[in-house]
Amino acid sequence: MTMDRFLRWTLLAGVALLIAMATAMPVSAHALPVASDPLPGAILQQPPRVITMTFNEAPEPTLSYINVLDTAGRHHEVGHAAANATDPRILSVGVANVGKGVYTVSWRTVASDDGHRITGSFAFGVQVSPPPHVSTQEDPATSALTAVGVASRAVYYVAIVFLLGGIAVAISVGPQFWGRLRSALTGAWVLAILGVLGITDSQLRSAGAGWDQLFHISLWGSFATRLVPALAGAGALLIATRVSSRMQRWTMVAAGLGAALSTLADAAANHASTEANPVVSVALQWVHILAAGAWIGGLTALLLVISAVPAQLRSRLLERFAIVAVGCLLVVATTGVLRSVASIGSWQGLVTTLYGALVLAKVALIVILAFLGVLNRVNAMRATAPLNGFRRVGSTQVVVALVALVLSSALVNVAPPSATAIAFSGPAPLVTTGTDGNTFKVHLEVSPGNVGFNHFTLTLTDYATGSPISNATVTLGFLFNGPGTIGTSSLRLPSLGDGTFSADGANLSLGGSWSITAQVETTRWSYDVPLQLTTRKPSTTP
Repeated sequence: MTMDRFLRWTLLAGVALLIAMATAMPVSAHALPVASDPLPGAILQQPPRVITMTFNEAPEPTLSYINVLDTAGRHHEVGHAAANATDPRILSVGVANVGKGVYTVSWRTVASDDGHRITGSFAFGVQVSPPPHVSTQEDPATSALTAVGVASRAVYYVAIVFLLGGIAVAISVGPQFWGRLRSALTGAWVLAILGVLGITDSQLRSAGAGWDQLFHISLWGSFATRLVPALAGAGALLIATRVSSRMQRWTMVAAGLGAALSTLADAAANHASTEANPVVSVALQWVHILAAGAWIGGLTALLLVISAVPAQLRSRLLERFAIVAVGCLLVVATTGVLRSVASIGSWQGLVTTLYGALVLAKVALIVILAFLGVLNRVNAMRATAPLNGFRRVGSTQVVVALVALVLSSALVNVAPPSATAIAFSGPAPLVTTGTDGNTFKVHLEVSPGNVGFNHFTLTLTDYATGSPISNATVTLGFLFNGPGTIGTSSLRLPSLGDGTFSADGANLSLGGSWSITAQVETTRWSYDVPLQLTTRKPSTTP
């Protein structure tokens, strides 16, 4: 098997493997919930009038919804969820005919920047506690990676990278060598435009929308800002050879600017735009792609024209490109590290998530590219270095870079750990602990810890061994420490087994500090354990 055929089959196998791996994994979508009113598991004293959810980025309101259902499956939401006028990350929907009982909030969001879909649900109670298995926010179900989505973005990235570097090389070598690049650059523009169309089609499918809805939803903005600069750049390229010699270079500069602006629009419509400092993150992502284009796209263009360049100009051109390649490698590495730190956030996220695995694979490929670049540099420094050596090593670099671009395409379609980590599950329960001194220990959790109805869970363990104690009777006594006299109350906690005792009650009737006495009795002994607890602000919806 020849080297060229080996490289082709390696590329095809690598691309097929990466797409198959990506399509088998669910994508963690972007518009994740970070807060809600009421909270998951909340026990409200009064029925809510509005359900409000806040997300980490603005959802597309026309394609998103919030449904409120009772245990019989009846809907209680009024109308369609609407975005907040001052903060588009907030969706709310009115509710009606809500009485005592448990209600499930079922929601779906479609990210306004890329069309990724995510669904989830949580429960709350009105004067009753929702069952533990439905009270908290479920793990979101998300739209899956598709081969079309990854392939479309890969086509777009490959085309844009070649355009960025190819136009730079064309300007450097002069119009007399443009004939060798014209067909490749024209084909790249066609692929870039097809890539934009494929990306948008994939996003519309993920959002459950059609092309007829594009002009009425926010995906139209990212589609137009990608496509218009690409079309303008293609137009500039087509007329570059038809204008005066003085304007030819400027026309090529305009074509390159079109590619750069399309890339900027793409960076602004992806993960970077939703991070803590979106301007810096988008700028880093943009510079990352520009540097990759100058490096890999420039190398690809050089491979196409180098044999036609006179020997004296050739060595000067290779010398300049070597300097540019080193600079671009440093920029790609630096911006990549900064973006990965912001996106992953922890070593655990790097080694335990699909996003982290893709980043590690991309890093490995960049190291290989750097090594091949060193080989090419050493080869170029030899006075008798054959041109075939540059072509062979350079072609291998291009193949490795293509695989890296496929990885980048998958990365864009997978939400980073820093985004998925922000999904909420309601407030942590209030916790208080105590002991009788030598017989047992108690651990009391109160959820949600508001004034009114709460879920009380007490764990009883042996003082010395930590083993659970189940053969006991547990009663909580409540005394308010604040101003006024409201008397005492008590709540019996039935045993659930394994040392756990639990019940619901409205004993925390006022906001403030409470003295709680855990009365524990067995057939052999009876002890009281004093505990202290301060309620949260009541979770009520006006």
